[in-house]
Amino acid sequence: KWARLPHARQARALNQTIRLVDTDLVFTVDADTLLDPGAVRAMRNAFGAEPELVAATGVLTPICGPSLSGRFFQWFQGYEYIRNFLSRYAWMNLNSLLLISGAFAAFRRDAIVTVGGFDGECLVEDYELIHRLHRHAIDNKLDWRVRVIGEAQAQTDAPATLPAFLRQRRRWFSGFLQTQYWNRDMIGNDRFGKLGTAMMVVKTFDTMQPIYGLSAFASLVIFLAIGKFAIVWPILIIMLAKILLDLCFHLWSLGIYARWTGQPPSKLRPALLAVFLEPFTFQLLRHAGAVWGWVQFLAGRDNWGRAHV
Repeated sequence: KWARLPHARQARALNQTIRLVDTDLVFTVDADTLLDPGAVRAMRNAFGAEPELVAATGVLTPICGPSLSGRFFQWFQGYEYIRNFLSRYAWMNLNSLLLISGAFAAFRRDAIVTVGGFDGECLVEDYELIHRLHRHAIDNKLDWRVRVIGEAQAQTDAPATLPAFLRQRRRWFSGFLQTQYWNRDMIGNDRFGKLGTAMMVVKTFDTMQPIYGLSAFASLVIFLAIGKFAIVWPILIIMLAKILLDLCFHLWSLGIYARWTGQPPSKLRPALLAVFLEPFTFQLLRHAGAVWGWVQFLAGRDNWGRAHV
């Protein structure tokens, strides 16, 4: 059935749809997401095998199109998605996973309704919902689980141009800051277990990462321009050491990801090249979008109307 809601944002559309269904599971799939064969079955099997599972995300591969800029962004975002989903797998094993991709996710309907549905005031309603699911589980001593399902795979459209990429990252980061601020009482709070003492602490440091990253790069350029090589060389040595460390982690993660998802291993040469180019290209663009998100967050813009089940 189609539920037509003129001028409705995603959270309101999801909440209205949840009222119309009576199934145990609810899937959210973006219009630009194409599920692989067996993806739905893998999700259903995961929920069937674990009654405590209330939310799960599939593994997404970004597709950006055949244009030159599309190939550029797909190259870097492909490796970025691999690292991100492996990170989610690691946090899942600490029962601290927060990031569920609404582009392909599944939820127990009763759990969503219990915590009030998707929040239309948040720019990242899928991410914010998981915080409330964790809160409700801890407050009510429930053994609710949130997972990433490696067998449930899909391809999703990703930004193929610079303006689209910056807008996406602005919204993502502004919504991340918004959610982090709303849940600031969880930071370092051992009542929430590893979620409070580890995940939320790491996320707090992540709020400053783009500002630090762009400031460090700008300082390096300025020192080079004015000939302060006594300062530049130690910075370059540190950057090179970090790149080498990233290289080791990158190659290690590609192997783990291939075994976990069953996908073919990434080609070695493009992967190596991406590691050396990313700090001076894609990473700066990602930081720029995140700093724009800081501006939007501090300005209090982009708040959406609240919608609950």
